[in-house]
Amino acid sequence: MTKEGNMKKRRELTDVKVRVTGKHIENIINYCLRDGIILSNVTRQKGAVEFYTTQSNVNEIQEATRLYDCEWEMIEESTYQKYYGYLKTRTGFFLGVSLFILIIILLSQMIWKIEIEGADPRLEYEMKDYLDELGIKVGAFQFLLPDSEGMQTQLLNKMDEVTWIGVNKKGTTYQFQVVEQSLPEKSESQSPHHLVAKKTAVINSIYAEKGKPMVKQNDVVHKNDVLISGFIGEGEYSRAVAAQGEVRGETWYKVTVELPEKLLLQTLTGESEKSYTIQLFGLNIPIWGMNAGEQYDNVVVSEKTHDAKVWKWNLPVSLEVNKYQESKTVQDVSKKNIMEKSKEAATITLKNRLSNNAEIKAEKILHEDSQNGKVRLVIHYQVIEDIISEAPIIQGE
Repeated sequence: MTKEGNMKKRRELTDVKVRVTGKHIENIINYCLRDGIILSNVTRQKGAVEFYTTQSNVNEIQEATRLYDCEWEMIEESTYQKYYGYLKTRTGFFLGVSLFILIIILLSQMIWKIEIEGADPRLEYEMKDYLDELGIKVGAFQFLLPDSEGMQTQLLNKMDEVTWIGVNKKGTTYQFQVVEQSLPEKSESQSPHHLVAKKTAVINSIYAEKGKPMVKQNDVVHKNDVLISGFIGEGEYSRAVAAQGEVRGETWYKVTVELPEKLLLQTLTGESEKSYTIQLFGLNIPIWGMNAGEQYDNVVVSEKTHDAKVWKWNLPVSLEVNKYQESKTVQDVSKKNIMEKSKEAATITLKNRLSNNAEIKAEKILHEDSQNGKVRLVIHYQVIEDIISEAPIIQGE
């Protein structure tokens, strides 16, 4: 009754489902095969046959049913007709959604904020003028502007007082980091002097840039001992200069700290609340949990921002989620923790007395006791630090 070559297994968008009833159904099928009318998914039922065919074949099938005294009916519309009708009745809605998405995409491609960091007020004002000349201003479309490297090159060509400009695009915001030129200050001519020790130490390292080194590594020196002499040359060629160099020595410090025997620590209870805020074009619109931060007396706040994207474009809208976790204060009487906190406090106290390039080499607890509810700790530190100071060369030395 059927031929495989004329049957389709996969339903197309324009296929409709037809039922034919009557005594001469086989004649209808043969008529379709003879005339090249493609039928698919043909199923035989008692006194009827159902199949799929394209919408354009319906008129020919209708003519065949009249010819062989059969009846036909369309029992299922094509997928195309269904969706076309659905879209047709809701044209306004889909046009509105499409227009809204288009507007959002266009707005996301505009500049809504420009930030300049690292420039003084005068240079920042000057840079804003140059940005305006290049078309980089609030309201400009990003796809009409040069790329980040192009912006950087053009700005550097125009601004002589700038060493480097970093350009970073974050959504609808352009961030510019500016490094201004710092011209080296003219060094004043120094009068001749020695470099001497400013405290007792063991020499760790010595580097004489100008002058004559008078000590070596592991030598013990005391305050005012000459480390690098300002005299260079021999005999009649001897002359005084401003000695320069670096001498680092091992020095010693003793630090005493006192802390309560019972420390107060902040811990989380496990209870939390969240608040949700939509950020749209720089505006914050609370949508949920506005009073979340007022639920607890003591809270720890964590913030997370979720940016919205359409394909590769960042939209000017984001969701900010703030989590408020309840905390409470408890007493810690652990001796180990108290000792650690005491050592941390002592180290901080020492570092406040040292220069930035000083290095703590070792530490040792000399004394520990508890009195009147307090822990008293005495710690000895070995420190590597710069130990030089200048001493003028007196005429006639």
